[in-house]
Amino acid sequence: MPILGSRMTKNRVHNPYTLRTHPVVTRGVAILLATTLGTATQAGAWEEFLDRCLTPLENGFPYQVENLNPVALPGLAEGETAFSGLQSGAILFLEAEPEDGFAACRVFQPEGPAVVQFEDWASEQLANERYVNDLEANDGVDVALLSNLWVEPVIGVQLRRARGGVEMRALETELES
Repeated sequence: MPILGSRMTKNRVHNPYTLRTHPVVTRGVAILLATTLGTATQAGAWEEFLDRCLTPLENGFPYQVENLNPVALPGLAEGETAFSGLQSGAILFLEAEPEDGFAACRVFQPEGPAVVQFEDWASEQLANERYVNDLEANDGVDVALLSNLWVEPVIGVQLRRARGGVEMRALETELES
């Protein structure tokens, strides 16, 4: 079953390691976060990333956007949708047709505990050999992992410190185990 926005073309060459951020979107997200963080109940952006992006992708289900509100942010790429309403106050982005050709889900939040939680999770995944380091990730990515032999297509998980915050991204790739 294809994931939301997946494209099942095997003859195309894509770079699944390109993270897209746009300065206008980053500023728009920062403004939106500033207005929502004061009233948010802290569920944690890391937990929301797991629940809404990574766990569904690992289990072959669509990304979870129920009870979230689409938000118009300047500079969104074609096929990209932003959502507010996460308990942490972070913003969730779906990339249905991203430039790298893969469906992706990412959560953006100001620097905080999500970075440590992501890095702890990544260390555990590497130790268990469930994921491996992605040695071909682009320079803008701080942590990049690929699933290791347990799911097809291969799943990419990335952490990137972006201007004003941190971005956690789960993506469907066309790589095979």
